[in-house]
Formats: sequence, structure tokens, C-alpha cells
Amino acid sequence: MINGKEFGPLHSTSQRANALVPVLRALSAGHSADVWLAESVAAVVLPPKRDERRNAEWDWRLRLFQDIPPLICNQSKAILHHWARCLYQSADRIVQPVLTFDQRTHRIEQAIARLRAATNLPRRPGRDEHPSHLYNTLGTAYTRLANLLTEREERDAASAVWKAACDAFERSISSSPGLNVEALLAFAMRLLEHAGQPSESTGTETQGKTSEIAHALSLLDEAEEVLRDSASSTPEWEEQVASYKTRALAWLSAGATINYIRELQSQQDPELGFYCEARLVLWNNGGVDNVDGALEVLDRMESAGIRLRSRSMALRLMLLRIHPTKCFDFAAQKQLYDQLEAQPGYTFRPIDRFRHAVLCYQLDAYQLGAEKFRKLREEVRRAEGVPPRMRDIWRALDQPNLPRKTK
Repeated sequence: MINGKEFGPLHSTSQRANALVPVLRALSAGHSADVWLAESVAAVVLPPKRDERRNAEWDWRLRLFQDIPPLICNQSKAILHHWARCLYQSADRIVQPVLTFDQRTHRIEQAIARLRAATNLPRRPGRDEHPSHLYNTLGTAYTRLANLLTEREERDAASAVWKAACDAFERSISSSPGLNVEALLAFAMRLLEHAGQPSESTGTETQGKTSEIAHALSLLDEAEEVLRDSASSTPEWEEQVASYKTRALAWLSAGATINYIRELQSQQDPELGFYCEARLVLWNNGGVDNVDGALEVLDRMESAGIRLRSRSMALRLMLLRIHPTKCFDFAAQKQLYDQLEAQPGYTFRPIDRFRHAVLCYQLDAYQLGAEKFRKLREEVRRAEGVPPRMRDIWRALDQPNLPRKTK
């Protein structure tokens, strides 16, 4: 019995959930226990499991979200987040019963509105939804809307929504900073999918797709480094990184694309062309020579007077770190970090700041290194979530393969 009303046997999930309606409607925003209950229902009861989404009876799930008092719902990032996910998942093409195009569009637009509202809410004391996860979900919602508009061949509208999706993913990554592997993988996957969509074979379209593939590879490098430094790596994520990289490099290695990369190097976007060539050399040759070959491509780019962008600097840094001998070229690595730090729009991750500080110590620039470590500690204290595992060896200058002896 609930509020004087008797219920018979509750066999189905929908019957059990509907029995909560009087309870949900009676919740008060002024009681923390009531808020906790509402958020628990939104997070645990209402979203279906992945394998249940096709026939999840979405109507009663979405209706119960509306039974949560607005004063609780509109001030809870968690509820808005789960409500938005349910809205856009219920608009999938495979969901039964099938929705019309307008119904699918409306639900995804509602999801976007709730996620935007959640990102504008102030941080609550204690645990709260991390902005990185909210923006990652917002990027996913925008991507779904862009795909839906593309189905209807509303290309201008789809292009504008896709740009909004990219902005949301970028904000997700920058607010982690660079530690949310899910956001890195999600954006990389969306870039690969977008580049693979059929479109007009114009030079501008091909250049845009090539740039998206290059961006995806940079994101996958970041994800790979985070996983390598993580104390609790996830095999599923490691498999996704390998799978996405193979897919991206296979796209670049296609015959028509190889010819286009040559055109980029000579005319339209030389830096992008050389970056893609370096990625292919790194992938195709195997062994130590692939690192040397990729570095040689980047050397040719600089010799031609082409300025490296942040993606090419980050690639060169990665190559130097994994090279068996050039990993001890501390001066070259520090110079690249100095240049990256000055690059507008590049997100300097905690691991970047740590390595930059260590390089200062390797080169006996102790005061500068100490200042960079101080800034790193402040950034880690301000950051939400678990900081990455960071460690290195202070190496001897004459024998860098050995640790330096200290007095």
C-alpha cells in the first residue's frame, strides 16, 4: 500500500516503477534524502540495460522522469544527465515501436536542452556529475542529431550541428584535462564515422575528412598514453584504441588518399600532408626503423620551412620518447614542450606538465623545474577525479641510461 492505495502483484518492471509515482511526486527538494532517492531512481531504475534498449518500453521510463518534481529535477545534473541519455537512446532507429523522423528529432533536441541546462548548473558540495562527462554526452547527442539531419539530406543544418558536437567533445576533453579516456575514444570514433560518410568528392571535402582522421589519431595517441600511465587500465579501451587506429590508418593508406596527401604537401595544407605521411610511415614499416622514418618525414617538413602545428609537435614528442636513443635528447624534448605550451588552443595535460618539469631538472634548470612542479600540484589539487600516475628517473647527464647520483 502506498499513500492509502493498494497494489496487486507487481510482475513487470513497468508495474513496479509505476508504483513509485506517488512517492516521486511527493519528494521535496528541501530534503537531501528525497534528492538522493530521486537521483537513484533516475540512475538505476529508469535507464534500461544495453541489451534491453531495442524493446525497452521507453514511454513509461520517460514519463516517470516527468513525475520527479521540477524543483529537484532542474537542479540535479545527475537526473538531467540520465534523462537526456534516455531521450536520445529512445530515438534510435532500431527502437521498437519505430518513431517518425519528427519524433526522433524532438527527443534528441529535448536531450540536448537538458544537457545544456545541466552544464550551466553550479557545482554542488560533495560528489557531483563531472563537466567532462556532461559535455561528452552532449557531444554524443549533437552527433546523433547531425546524423539524423544527414539522413534527410539537410546538409547545412547537419554541418552546423556537427560543429556543435565537436565543440562539446573538445570541452569535455579540456575539462578533464585530457584524462577522460571515454571522451577521447568517443570523439575519435565520431570523427572516424563522420569522415567515412559519403559526400561530394571536392578538394575541400577531402581535406576536411583528412583533417578529421588526423585529429582522431592525435586523440587516440592521448588515450593510449593515459591508459599506459593508468594504474587500472581497461582491456576494452585498449582494444578500441587499436581498432580505431587501424581504421584511421587504413583510410589514409588508400591509394586515392595517398595521392591526395602528396597534393596537400605541395599545395593546400603542407603540414597536414606531412603529418599524415609520418603516421603512415610509423604504421607500415614496423620495428625501430618506423620511428626513424616518421621522424625523418617531420624533419623534411621543417627543412621545407613548414611550421609545425600542435599535432605534429605532439607526434614528434611521442616519437622521441619511444626512440631507443633519442629518448635521451632532453633538450629537443624540452624545446618542443616550450613550443607546445605557447600554442593557442592546445590543452596542456598534467602528464605534459610533469614531463616538462622533469626535463628542466634533467637539464639542471632546477628553479624553472620547481616552478613547473608547483603549478602542477596546484592544477592536480583543483582537478576533479583521480590524477594520473606520473613517475620518471632523474638521469645522469653523461650516462642517461643510469639514474643520477645525488649528494
